[in-house]
Amino acid sequence: MAPRLTQQVVDLFGLEGLDEDSTAYVDDRYRILRTLGEGAFGTVLLCADEGKQGRLVAVKGLVSPSPTCQRSLMHEFVNARRLRHPQLVSVLDTGVCPRRGIYVVLEYVDGPDLVTVLDEEDRIDVDVAAEICRQIARGLSHMHRQDLVHRDVKPDNVYLEGATAKLGDFGASRARKQQGRATVIFTPGYAPPEAQRGTVGVEADAYALGALFHLAVTGRLPPTPGPRSRSPRVSPLLRRYGGARAEQLARRLLHPKPTQRLSDMQRIQQRFAALVRSNSRRKLRELVERVNLKRQRAHLEKRWAEFEQRFGEAMRPFGLDWVCVECRGPVSEGMLFCPWCGDLLRFRSDASFPRYCQRCEHGLHEAWAVCPWCGERYGATPAPGTRRARDRRYEDHCQACSGPLMRYMSFCPWCGEGYTWHTPGMEETCPGCGFSVAGELFGYCPFCGEVLNEAFAQQASERIHSLKAGRRSRRSGAATRGAWGQRRRHARFGADPRLSRSR
Repeated sequence: MAPRLTQQVVDLFGLEGLDEDSTAYVDDRYRILRTLGEGAFGTVLLCADEGKQGRLVAVKGLVSPSPTCQRSLMHEFVNARRLRHPQLVSVLDTGVCPRRGIYVVLEYVDGPDLVTVLDEEDRIDVDVAAEICRQIARGLSHMHRQDLVHRDVKPDNVYLEGATAKLGDFGASRARKQQGRATVIFTPGYAPPEAQRGTVGVEADAYALGALFHLAVTGRLPPTPGPRSRSPRVSPLLRRYGGARAEQLARRLLHPKPTQRLSDMQRIQQRFAALVRSNSRRKLRELVERVNLKRQRAHLEKRWAEFEQRFGEAMRPFGLDWVCVECRGPVSEGMLFCPWCGDLLRFRSDASFPRYCQRCEHGLHEAWAVCPWCGERYGATPAPGTRRARDRRYEDHCQACSGPLMRYMSFCPWCGEGYTWHTPGMEETCPGCGFSVAGELFGYCPFCGEVLNEAFAQQASERIHSLKAGRRSRRSGAATRGAWGQRRRHARFGADPRLSRSR
């Protein structure tokens, strides 16, 4: 299902007149999945590169105020395309937007930037910060060998994926031979004193790296040097949290005079490597995983809130009084899959479902002849007198055998008649099972597991599922309880009126 696009994306890439169900492309090649971020000067989209078997890429559209600025930006990104290094985000392609701007196709890094990590953690251990800065110094060393100066080293442009740190955003980069007449691009707090005079070189990248290290260890930027400062200034917290060697290295990097500043990236790598411990990469990987899970949780909660706001009344028949153990999202006992993370749901703990289907592992009533979720048959059709209808969850009757039905049963449990269900207010239909769904919010169909929103599905489940086996092995009774292990204290949508059904 097509993602919803903001007006800024529509205007920048010329997507006016596109139908809601149509797939949007950038330059007829990059299929838009979702928006990663927006700002005053552009937007970043997650796209699938149809020319590379659907490889995920980040397409950054930049609004250029004038043709001269557009040509300048294009020139800098063309220079950056020749940079290929594990610690640098690769620039894969560039192009011109239909509406006065350019777009840049970047390698997609599936992880947070350093700003997000510091927002969650406030500060990080000195050895982990040194490992991040050591890798960034490797990338800067490669850039300097290619006669390019980054000029915008800051936490916003440092991306973390697993135990790997990458430096991105080369819009401010410039050739070293042009440093004497460069326009000041540096972000305040990371700009060296000489940037005010318009003179920036490799020494400026070293200063910004030192400021980044200071921020990561202490949670604060270093004090701004005065116009007549002759010695570097650092916070007393740096020695407290990082030790004497970390303070000494930061002073070498933050020296106000470029000629006395440590600027050789090879030597800087060695200095940071001396602060790294044997388990620093493992700690970095765990830190990134922890932040990713927090981001995933926040993203799901945002979707749950929008789900309540838009479909609260229509979804009362769902009876979402359970939660998925994996992502804590609201689910109903009529669902086979969690619509938020795609986890297989197994409802077996209730006393009224003493056995379970061997095919789909969902709970079964002892009197049912057919699994109502997958259609597996377990016996002959029972006589009408043995069909129990006293359970409050039976809300309708089969049109073929008059047996009682619960909400969202795909098959009659008595005769095997197939059914599809329609929820008022939801006009989208799952292509796999025909049930009505909220495709713009669900990542997966809760009834057949069909992927409804490729972007949500890609974002939602990989990290949650990677931890599932370890958590279940430590959880008592997990083999019989499955993902239906906890009932919600309060039903999110209240009572359950009769659900409309369509054959």
